[in-house]
Amino acid sequence: MKSIQFECLLCNELFTEIDIINFRFFIATRVCYTCYRSLQKSPFSYSCFGKKSDDKYLGYDSLAHECRELCPDRKICPGFVNKKLIKLRKLAEAETVVKNKPIVIRQYPFRPSSLICKAFKLCMKGVPLTVLKRWCKHRNKNHNWVLLMLRKENKNGRRWRFNETRDSIKLDYPLSR
Repeated sequence: MKSIQFECLLCNELFTEIDIINFRFFIATRVCYTCYRSLQKSPFSYSCFGKKSDDKYLGYDSLAHECRELCPDRKICPGFVNKKLIKLRKLAEAETVVKNKPIVIRQYPFRPSSLICKAFKLCMKGVPLTVLKRWCKHRNKNHNWVLLMLRKENKNGRRWRFNETRDSIKLDYPLSR
């Protein structure tokens, strides 16, 4: 499987989806973490990015028109100012090192936020039929429709195996082609 690569606008380095998950690259601005950190550490005369506002004219100010509407980094800068993005990145790196497994981005056959996709994920873990019925009833959806969609075993070019016993359902996904 070929991985999509994204290029940083400032340093021209290439990044993958895994880098986005680990906060090494920000797809919204197409700038990498290293470039943002160097902007944050640079003097005020070079960049105001990621610096706390001691003066009303220098650094990030959530009430300033320039920061709120004009700055291209307006969504990411507050995360660097309050150090949330730095902490999230360290946490993501620590999890990657601890697990020491490659992160697999799974693409499901259904739209990610749809009810059927949520039911699909639930059935991948294995679920008793009574639990699935209650789950569907709670969401005002007919469980027979969900079962019909899952029994098809093919959607949008993706295949899975539907294993149904008398009282439980389990999906095997993805299947090797």
